[in-house]
Amino acid sequence: MPVKTLPQRAQQHLVIMVKEPRQGNVKTRLSKDIGGVAATAFYRRTTSHIIGRLSKDPRWQTHIAIAPDTAINLPFWPKQASKGLKRSTQGHGDLGDRMHSQFAKIGQSRSKNNGTLNGTRPVLIIGTDIPEINANHIAKAFKQLQNKEALIGPSGDGGYWIIGQKRSPKLNQLFKNVRWSSEHTYNDTLINLNENKWAIAETLSDVDNGPEYKALNHFSRRLLPSKSK
Repeated sequence: MPVKTLPQRAQQHLVIMVKEPRQGNVKTRLSKDIGGVAATAFYRRTTSHIIGRLSKDPRWQTHIAIAPDTAINLPFWPKQASKGLKRSTQGHGDLGDRMHSQFAKIGQSRSKNNGTLNGTRPVLIIGTDIPEINANHIAKAFKQLQNKEALIGPSGDGGYWIIGQKRSPKLNQLFKNVRWSSEHTYNDTLINLNENKWAIAETLSDVDNGPEYKALNHFSRRLLPSKSK
């Protein structure tokens, strides 16, 4: 008998890390330049666009990982029953701990024969700081990951917009001693990749300050929140 293959959506997993869209909790650096109301509106708008845009694609299963855990049932999030979308909590610890938890939880599949866990699912993790992320970026990243053990995509400010593993959780020390939210974040993670075979995705720019916010206006007005009156 021919071997039955899983639908592609079940074989590839995209995790979107999100925060409760509350003023003072998101885009704090941007808030200093454009104000808390505008920065929070920007976060809400871009987060909604990215989730909606990527969760519709049948080539992967999309998960939104929410922080804090108590925010999982907010009406802001798309309904969990939405086609192609799953909702979960991020868990505790720093960003590295929470991303490792996602790799460990989502990257493993349970065998129907004996119930054992197999770390065979490719998983990509992104945030929502880059409004231009689209399905082509994700599809290309999954393709790059096919022949590598890991993938990382720089964001141009010392950080990165995407991180992925082909088999999870294979690299248990991937986030060891990483200096988060700094110009060292990307290089610290590269050190942890060490001799593993990894790919570099294209560089995308995030929006963390006033000049970057204004520059985005030339890229796409529809992604920018309306000015508060």
